[in-house]
Amino acid sequence: MNTGSSATTSDPFDETRWFRHSREPVSPRFKHDSGQSSLEFALLLPAIVFVALVLAQIVLVVQAQVSVTHAAREAARVLAIEPQADALAVVAFSSALEPHQAEVSVEFLPAPIPGRQIVRVTVRYQVPAIASIVDSLIGDLAVDAQAAMLVEE
Repeated sequence: MNTGSSATTSDPFDETRWFRHSREPVSPRFKHDSGQSSLEFALLLPAIVFVALVLAQIVLVVQAQVSVTHAAREAARVLAIEPQADALAVVAFSSALEPHQAEVSVEFLPAPIPGRQIVRVTVRYQVPAIASIVDSLIGDLAVDAQAAMLVEE
């Protein structure tokens, strides 16, 4: 029969089990850790933000390269059909590029076929920096693409 004596049974909530005789926690290393995780986060936050900005800038550069390639191909296609068309207007209309940051050059070259021409369009685009710190580290961000097509008669 149980007489209610706690000496023979182990009580999981017994205070003496978790503390030493001096009443300090078993693991005293946690005693002085108040605010350590906040300090570590505060020290790492600028690095995390910088990495996020660099990744976002890389995404913008890749998107601009795809847009510039598309714009050059579209301008070459339009100029192959209609040589008097405005190449910058075609680039501005066919892509997500800012027209004032794009440079378009058009060349008509002789084709290997007698009496025919090839139109070559070069598009160069200045990619805007997402932050000044990224701009100061990476520098001038410009992407370009070329496309050439045979001019139709």
